[in-house]
Formats: sequence, C-alpha cells, structure tokens
Amino acid sequence: MQPTVVQRGVIVADDSPIIRSNVRGALGEPWHVFLANDGAEAVEFARDVSAELVLLDFRMPRLDGLEACALIRNLPNYATVPIVLLTAYDSTELRRHAAHAGATTVFGKPFSIDVLREAVLPLIALGRDAAASRRQSMLPDT
Repeated sequence: MQPTVVQRGVIVADDSPIIRSNVRGALGEPWHVFLANDGAEAVEFARDVSAELVLLDFRMPRLDGLEACALIRNLPNYATVPIVLLTAYDSTELRRHAAHAGATTVFGKPFSIDVLREAVLPLIALGRDAAASRRQSMLPDT
C-alpha cells in the first residue's frame, strides 16, 4: 500500500481512552491526530501515514511502547521523526532502553496536557534532525 501523506499528523498510542482524548484535544489543530489503542495500531498508522510526531505509552497490550518505537523507527520516513515515550515508570534503565529503541525522549505520567503540549511542540518545530540528537542525550554516560 502506498503511504498517504497527511500534513502535520501526530500518532498517539495509549490504552487509556481518556489520555488519547485529552492529548488529541491538546494537540488538535493544526495537526490531524491518529489515535491508536495500542502499539500494534500505532505501527499500522505509521505504515499508512507520514506523521511529524509519535507519542507512545510505555505499557500497552499487544505491543508495548518500546517495541512499537523500534518498529516505527525502522519504517521509511520515520528514521528521524520525534518519538516520545509516555510512562509512569521513569528510570535511568527505561531511558536507556527507550533511547536504544529509538525514542527521542521520555515524558513522565501523570502529566498536565498543557505541559505535554509545551514539551512536544518544540520537537516538531525543531524538526527531525533535532530528534536524533535529543535521543543521543538520553543515553547515560558509561
């Protein structure tokens, strides 16, 4: 199937319908927000559209955020798209795994929708190149 290019699209995957709805409301215009119930649906959306940002919950059924992130990162046109992992389980180890899976950054739950919006909009504005360098900054010094 040929990807459908949607300008200013965002993929949001979370198994909580409340979080999906709140994030869609916060991002909304001018972005088309694709809502996925889990990581597997997020990967399917990523195969079909060209999004500018992907937000993935860490813990989801079928395919968790780390697995979905790695699969999406390897899709054509997603090598440098900002991918944000949303989690209530933030730790240095999770950040290391997230960076290796291709996440741009990790954002802790619970969060204010306004704070999330303020955090992710600059990722889109800075563009895809900034996402790759931001991901490297998540890796702990060894």
